[in-house]
Amino acid sequence: MKKKIEGLQWKCMWVSHLGCIKGCLEYLNIDVSDAWLFGATGHAFIINVHELVCPSGPTAWHTEMLFRLGKNSGYTVEGVWGAKTDSDFLEKQKRAWDSVRQAIDEGIPCYGWQLDIPEYYVIYGYDDIGYYFTGPRCDSGKGLEYFSRGEKDRPFHPEIGRK
Repeated sequence: MKKKIEGLQWKCMWVSHLGCIKGCLEYLNIDVSDAWLFGATGHAFIINVHELVCPSGPTAWHTEMLFRLGKNSGYTVEGVWGAKTDSDFLEKQKRAWDSVRQAIDEGIPCYGWQLDIPEYYVIYGYDDIGYYFTGPRCDSGKGLEYFSRGEKDRPFHPEIGRK
């Protein structure tokens, strides 16, 4: 079975996390400017430099404030968070899969972390074996056979935006 939310996609931004949030907000008809989104979530005021001056510094931080401050832009986030090093990773991965499918069925936009490269992606659909998503390096969409390729150690970070 294939299920997709038509018209849901990420907005191309250097900060893929906010590009996903902006795409989800546009789908929900919540009109905020890019500047407002950056300011209202606090992201405009973040300077994150990894102690080793690693180029991943901008993405290597805890983004909880984007969830707490989302109400400033008219959204809330629910999600399942996990890492492949968690002892209950497979259980969390299954919970995330079930949550995303339910949200997509209800027309609620979702996004996740590292569905391809270590960036955020809007999840706009699913089928029996994986997600359909859009984001960095796949603006027009891409599928991921999440469970059929044995990638059970793939980190994930699915989140569900609710108005």
